[in-house]
Amino acid sequence: MLPFGERLKTGKLLRKLGSEPLPDITIDDWFKQHRVSQNALNAFWLPLVLSTLSELPDYISAKAVQRVIRDGFLAGREGMSIHLPTAPLRSIYHDAASAALAERGVSLNFFKRLRRLHWDKTNPDEPPTIVALEFSDNSVEEFDRYILAMPAFQLWKVLEASDLACYAEQLGLERFEPGAITTVHLWLNQPVLKPGKRFCALSGGIGQFLCVPSDADSNYCTVVISASHRLLPETEMTMSGCQDLAAVLVEQLRMTFGISTLELLHCRTTTSFDAIFSPKPEIFAERPEAKGLFANGTIAGDWTQTGFPATMEGAVRSGLTAVEALKVF
Repeated sequence: MLPFGERLKTGKLLRKLGSEPLPDITIDDWFKQHRVSQNALNAFWLPLVLSTLSELPDYISAKAVQRVIRDGFLAGREGMSIHLPTAPLRSIYHDAASAALAERGVSLNFFKRLRRLHWDKTNPDEPPTIVALEFSDNSVEEFDRYILAMPAFQLWKVLEASDLACYAEQLGLERFEPGAITTVHLWLNQPVLKPGKRFCALSGGIGQFLCVPSDADSNYCTVVISASHRLLPETEMTMSGCQDLAAVLVEQLRMTFGISTLELLHCRTTTSFDAIFSPKPEIFAERPEAKGLFANGTIAGDWTQTGFPATMEGAVRSGLTAVEALKVF
């Protein structure tokens, strides 16, 4: 989708972006400094940053894009591998994980929301010590050590309810802006992809990624719209605006695949409104560390300082960091 000269320049810029030290600027500013053409932006760079970071270039730290380039383009042939799950995500993230934890003697309590922390601060020069957790059912439980793994805005609420609002300010939790990802489920009158093909990138419209979840029903597909909090009105991010958004996507598929007879039979829309945090320059480089907030506990979440954006297994990386930091207590 790019002429040879622009392909060559894009390849050189990829190498440059992946290797040179970068200041705390947006990737949009970096593009302007290197005179990236509008054609190259539309055909290559914008699809890249939208799909990998779920945000527009003028909000994204150049360092976040650099991480994507280093791990996806410059880390060898395996760096670009895509893995599609063959089982429902619930069985992977919930059922299998729960069973593995239970085998190790871990007690799991679901649908039990944390209300506030009971804490003690005998030494004014030391961080507070968590004494117990109080839950929404008024139960109170004590533990030796704690990992608070939750989104930034939820931790903010818990700290305020615990009379620890000053620590929310210390962490700068108000700086974190959540980002949304929308998936539109389409049931069509005919297949879009050829038999055996499961997914492809889309361009020339609002849809960015097309996936056929199963060969058993090839007339069903999903279209992903990253950064939907920037690209869509709020009504189209929910079921109320599903029909209008689906009509636009079907027209995009007609034009992309040359199928003039493609028709929509049914649609649904699902949106994760806090799927990621917006990796702005002032946030990406100065996120809070796992340890330091409490004397006997750590924090975890894709918004903590992992060195990676939320979309690159940020939550898992933060959990590993939190556990390692907890060992020193």
